[in-house]
Amino acid sequence: MTCDKRYQKSALNAYTRAAQTVNAQSVVVFNNNAPFTGCSISHAAGGGIISLNKPGIYLVEFNADASSVDTAGGTLTMQLTNNGVLVPSAEATATVTVNTAIVNLKFATIVQVLNSCNCVNNDVDLTVINNGVQANLTNANVVVVKLA
Repeated sequence: MTCDKRYQKSALNAYTRAAQTVNAQSVVVFNNNAPFTGCSISHAAGGGIISLNKPGIYLVEFNADASSVDTAGGTLTMQLTNNGVLVPSAEATATVTVNTAIVNLKFATIVQVLNSCNCVNNDVDLTVINNGVQANLTNANVVVVKLA
């Protein structure tokens, strides 16, 4: 028996457990998808772009364990972008003074996708970018659920 994804609640849990170094202004990569249901959200495992393909309201949650690559530390900042534009309500920041300090960065926000028409494409591409110093991330995780 096959399951038709069109009639399932759209939800994505994308994650990378292994360490990854994320340069400043670079995208966080999520290597695995589980669970991944419905057809309103798309993400290619191993990539950093999460597409919201249907109008509605979506909950987006991110968390990761982070440390500075620089031995002097610095400000670690992860932030959501919506079609390349920073989302002010979705930012996590911590300042560390040494690279051995590990902090958990997390945020949650709501993203609305409007209806598209012939002349306006309102599809949304989300990314989580490093908006601070070069960082080492482990256990990077993003959850996206279509609420309505």
